[in-house]
Amino acid sequence: MNRGTVILIAFLALLFAASCSPLQRISVEEQRRGLLMLEGENIYRNKGFYKDRRSHKQHIKKLKANKRRYARR
Repeated sequence: MNRGTVILIAFLALLFAASCSPLQRISVEEQRRGLLMLEGENIYRNKGFYKDRRSHKQHIKKLKANKRRYARR
């Protein structure tokens, strides 16, 4: 077997493998869902849907409110 036939056989094998593999059309919705799964909860965290911890500003406000509350006693 010379070099040309080896290349030809390899090319035919590649075509055969490509034709056997199932080709699926992915809808935009499925693509988006896949991206969401990949990125995980970071998207929701960044958008502010829920916060795993309170902001520093809220913490300071709470401290001030408690200070006022206990100062009255």
